[in-house]
Amino acid sequence: LSGHGAIRNDAGGVTGSTVTRRITVDQSGGDSTFNGALLSHTSSGSAIRALTLTKDGSSKLTLAGFIGKQTTSAGSAAAAVNLIVNNGTLEVNNASNSSTTNTAARNTTGTVTMNGGTFAFASNAWPNTSVGAFLMNGGTLQWSSGNTQDISGRLGAIPSGKSAVFDTNGNAIIFATALTGSGGFTKTGAGSLTLAASNSLSGAAIVQNGALILAGALTGAGGASITSSGTLTGNGSISGPVVSSGSIQPGNGIGTLTFGALSLGSGASISWQISDWTGAAGAGRDGIVSDTLDLTASPSSPITVLVSEQSLGNFSNAPATFPLIQTTGGITGFSASKFVINQAGFTSGGGVWNVQLSTNGKTLELVYSGATPDSNGNGLHDTWEIAEFGNAAAGAQPANGDADADGLSNLIEYALDTRPTSFSANPLVVDRELLSGSTYLRMTIPKNPGATQLSYLVEFSSDLSPASWSAEGSVIEENTAARLIVRDGASGQPRRFVRLRVTAP
Repeated sequence: LSGHGAIRNDAGGVTGSTVTRRITVDQSGGDSTFNGALLSHTSSGSAIRALTLTKDGSSKLTLAGFIGKQTTSAGSAAAAVNLIVNNGTLEVNNASNSSTTNTAARNTTGTVTMNGGTFAFASNAWPNTSVGAFLMNGGTLQWSSGNTQDISGRLGAIPSGKSAVFDTNGNAIIFATALTGSGGFTKTGAGSLTLAASNSLSGAAIVQNGALILAGALTGAGGASITSSGTLTGNGSISGPVVSSGSIQPGNGIGTLTFGALSLGSGASISWQISDWTGAAGAGRDGIVSDTLDLTASPSSPITVLVSEQSLGNFSNAPATFPLIQTTGGITGFSASKFVINQAGFTSGGGVWNVQLSTNGKTLELVYSGATPDSNGNGLHDTWEIAEFGNAAAGAQPANGDADADGLSNLIEYALDTRPTSFSANPLVVDRELLSGSTYLRMTIPKNPGATQLSYLVEFSSDLSPASWSAEGSVIEENTAARLIVRDGASGQPRRFVRLRVTAP
């Protein structure tokens, strides 16, 4: 369908008749634009002549002209132009295409029925004053670039077994009216979708891309699923189970999210912010509350906790413990090796953050170690130096020194938790691991739990040349406060070498 002109329901000129005319467009031969008008027809009396256009075919059809009623007498009833999308893309991009005599009629009464495909609409192409509904039996609603229109008041109940797809397409969309029905929905595309009301739909909410912002609630039993490229944020609640391999960010800034049940899988992340060291959850720091917490991630694909501060007040550079996720029913699957802490956003102190399970097993806690001074700047904490050497004097124990001549420098002895004043055998273990018929080189490193400021890097090489050493492709099988296990990413090589590099800030 292309060109100009008009498609109009005149009902064959039958006076006083009420007839719906239907046109089906099989848009299979390529994309096209129809610049003409789609007109329903209302004459004097009771003649209300609706027009229904059904979009089939995999190609895209753009309606760039007027869509709405043509009235022949003042005050007559409205006739609808209905749109049905079965597949492909139907785009309405006619916000500037209206006349002075019937602007109010444009796109006002028709029903959009989604059975599949994509319905894309430009800003104000479907005004908020429209009375027709969006019936989501499938398919995708896509906001055009720059369009932030709230059409939630026109969304019909989502049927059981169906899932509406909302593609925010880089825009910030707010749904002020609640979603209802027995089905669910999927949030796709860049940008954000804010649910401001208490939404009772009973199907699952899936966050596939971009952010779902909870300013209200999801009260149905379907819960939510956050994929690896999705983000859940806000201060709302979800009554059903939440399964996440994506990002959870309480608040819009500092805030609290509440769940019926929470499961964190491989690759999941939690953003935790603090603005008041002595403040309460939801006010001075982020909080997450859930009936239960199940940790299904693995050490090789851990959960990342991003710790950051916002104009931090009342800070004390002493050890402290904060609740990260509080539960009433308990936590399953906990292991410290399933977590990695990213504290690049926390700059107030020199301490280190870690996670632990509370003594009652119901709270996942963030633990701040407090700063341990290194007064002589050799990379060794003063407490360790004093315990091992009796002093932390400037220049007394250089990082590259080897007082016991065992081939392990002071820095390496500190990193591996061996004794620097008595001969120590090299504690590194290098072996081969057989996986799926292939053999891989592997190194196991004991770590000093107190040497939290150090960085451990395992590199592999095939020929020992300086440029050949690399950690690319290697797999971290375990990384805890006390042990690091790293496997080579290459197998079947005639020879491979491995080394450990330790650096201090």
